[in-house]
Amino acid sequence: MLPEKNRLKTDYDFRRIKQKGNAVHTHHFTLLYYLRDSQFATPSRIGFIASKKLDKRAVKRNRARRLMREVIRDYLGKIKQGYDIILIARPPIKDADYKEVNASFNKILPKVPFA
Repeated sequence: MLPEKNRLKTDYDFRRIKQKGNAVHTHHFTLLYYLRDSQFATPSRIGFIASKKLDKRAVKRNRARRLMREVIRDYLGKIKQGYDIILIARPPIKDADYKEVNASFNKILPKVPFA
């Protein structure tokens, strides 16, 4: 579980990132990020989405969220402050293990400004 200060919670925040944020796609997930207008050094907040479109079974959706959360947790200290980030699970994540998802995340790190 991420620390509370690093969690995206409100529907408003999720919608704002989806509308105004930038996207980077991988085989296992889509990463959306948005730099908040805040001039103050606030911690980056992260949210995870695994919808029923991914799988109807809650067990599979929860596993996808756990995989994404674990990958982000390893990099939490390296993420610049002031960003809101969403990871949206894609169907190939259902059969992936931690190493594959971590490799996907490492592949997109050079493409995002918060790394």
